[in-house]
Amino acid sequence: KEAAIRRDFTINALYLDPRTGRVVDHFGGIDDLKAGVLRHISEAFKEDPLRVLRGMRFLSRFDLTAHPGTVQVCQSIKGTFPELSKSRLWGEWSRWAEQVIKPSNGLRFLRDTEWIEHFPEINALVGVQQEKEHHPEGDAFIHTGHVCDALAEMQEWQQSPVERRIALMFAALTHDFGKPQATEVQPDGRITSYGHDDLGVPLAERFLNRIDAPNQIREVVSSLVRHHMVRNPHPSDKWVRRMALKVVPATLQDLAVILTADQFGRPPKPRIVTPEVLKLREAAANLKIDKEAPKPVLLGRHLLDRGMTPGPEMGKILKSAFEAQINGE
Repeated sequence: KEAAIRRDFTINALYLDPRTGRVVDHFGGIDDLKAGVLRHISEAFKEDPLRVLRGMRFLSRFDLTAHPGTVQVCQSIKGTFPELSKSRLWGEWSRWAEQVIKPSNGLRFLRDTEWIEHFPEINALVGVQQEKEHHPEGDAFIHTGHVCDALAEMQEWQQSPVERRIALMFAALTHDFGKPQATEVQPDGRITSYGHDDLGVPLAERFLNRIDAPNQIREVVSSLVRHHMVRNPHPSDKWVRRMALKVVPATLQDLAVILTADQFGRPPKPRIVTPEVLKLREAAANLKIDKEAPKPVLLGRHLLDRGMTPGPEMGKILKSAFEAQINGE
């Protein structure tokens, strides 16, 4: 019991006697599990501020509700955030992005505990109006939670490798970071957010840098944020090939997933995959560039084999040939 009292949450302070199979539960962890409640054990919780982010992760991973007392304790240690190193932040955020079933639970926990203030790009979404015709669900923060939840429910995300799951979840989280800057009320009363895709890229990068995300994750997320407003009802093969090159190091398959999650995150609107996304997926699959961008058919070694001398002229020929290839010539 003395050891258990220094644990963080009651559900993490359960012991099993391997000889008898008896569960030893000093603090009501089993009852909290049954009730779907995340509750801290004691004042010892305050010794490590990382436990707040661990709470964010558990709420999202197991679809739990935070006990009001735990929310208050987390509020009381809000000022200890600077004690956390970047690497420790990434440890919890990356697990949040990888393991969640209800990611919006964790985002609301950050808001309720006021720890969202340490992540200003997320905090800025709270209260940002959206056009009700397209977003009946509420403000940009609520929409972001729904998008993350929708992504977590997609079988394609669930079956993806760990790194792809992490990158896609952060793309869902950051995709509308540009809306606070871009949102305007037009003279006719409509609410618009023109250009929020481009404005969101540096904000997504700043957030990912703050939590020490690896470069490969940042690059994929930045690309998906920049292109998440792409729409083409009649995509030609040439357009699809160029788009596959634009989204590198992300893929057209990644882009289709984010476009779908963005569309699904607007309840009570029905979850329908749009014709644009279906056509993009179909065209990319037919061209065999859904999982990687087109690669040049003509390479330098081919020209060398024909006796060409390396130099600027060779570069021009290779560039021209690849351009013709993308154009379908």
